[in-house]
Amino acid sequence: MTKRQISLVLSAAAMIVAMAFVVPMVSTRFEPLIAYVSILAVYWTGFCLPVAVIFGREGRSISLTPKGVPLWAPVLALGLPVLVAFGAGLFTLETPQASLIAIAVSVALINGPLEELAWRRTFRANSGDRLSFELLGLLLFAAWHLPLLLTRGVDFDHGALGLVGGAALMGGVWVLMTRATNSVGWPMISHTLVNMAAFVPHFQQNFAT
Repeated sequence: MTKRQISLVLSAAAMIVAMAFVVPMVSTRFEPLIAYVSILAVYWTGFCLPVAVIFGREGRSISLTPKGVPLWAPVLALGLPVLVAFGAGLFTLETPQASLIAIAVSVALINGPLEELAWRRTFRANSGDRLSFELLGLLLFAAWHLPLLLTRGVDFDHGALGLVGGAALMGGVWVLMTRATNSVGWPMISHTLVNMAAFVPHFQQNFAT
């Protein structure tokens, strides 16, 4: 690997280790909702933004143009959120709190784009078109979700398998989509909508009063 690739991998690995300490520390000091959003804010500002700026400069500009894009990419990008919505129980929620819906949607609108810029775009831009390096990024992306399991007072559907395995599965689709389109435009849309579909029931189940 090049020095730049090593730096990117080490940045991701260091973040995962650091969050293993940050998550329990924050979640024991604040109520679950504030703690959960604060943990994500630390992740966004401490990792996603700087990594996207430093390592994503050589990436292609974000594009949603249909020219040269295989039909399956936008179809899958928009279809995945529907499947996740059914799987997460979005359509069976009873009396969801409007405030929680607003927070969940807001978090999704931030998290989806930032993660695609920090993970798919940076690993694609620095891969030298090597799938192996992008798959390493996918492995680290899935691993970052492990510290979230340490959040006190927050439960995830199907535990570690659902959270980490789901991230690996979705991330794998977004890797293929990024390679097929050479852009994170459609993955960004898909990621944001998937997060909305998952976060609304997740917030309702964990933080409803």
